[in-house]
Amino acid sequence: MNILLLQRQAMSLVSDTYPFTQSFGPAPTRAMCVASADHIFDLLLSKTPNSEKLPFETFVELAQGKNGELNKDKVKALVRLFRPDRKGFLTKLDFITSVDSVYRELRLFRANLSNSQQIDESFHGLVNILHYFIVILIVLVIMGFNNWESLLSITTFFFSFSFMFGPASSKYFEVSNGDVKG
Repeated sequence: MNILLLQRQAMSLVSDTYPFTQSFGPAPTRAMCVASADHIFDLLLSKTPNSEKLPFETFVELAQGKNGELNKDKVKALVRLFRPDRKGFLTKLDFITSVDSVYRELRLFRANLSNSQQIDESFHGLVNILHYFIVILIVLVIMGFNNWESLLSITTFFFSFSFMFGPASSKYFEVSNGDVKG
């Protein structure tokens, strides 16, 4: 049950207008995300006057705990995310590029979740059809009908359709998968 709640919470964050919090700014589109990142960089840079680059120590403050100690894992994650230069500074382009890469991963995750939901719904429909077919067969057996002749004719009918629509359906799925990757 907790997994479902976490999934719903993750989906609400992914599909929100403010995926990086309201302090970051709106980011429903990539252009708005870049504009918000640009604004945040300018705000952070205003704390270090007469500089065009942002010192990485500004981000290290994010990794401090309540007692003032640095969480080394958070610092490493920030370094991997923002990639400051050897002197410990970050340019506006590097900052926006890093935020944009996270934004793209977030949107890819959202698309993957959407595709998974569509596949789950299709599979659910197929399972329902199979379930009701089996229920109807059991009801017919209980009522005393000879199901084997009917089942044989239905099987022959669906077998012929599988040869007619098999190649078309496989091409459909190839095209669908090509759209997701591209």
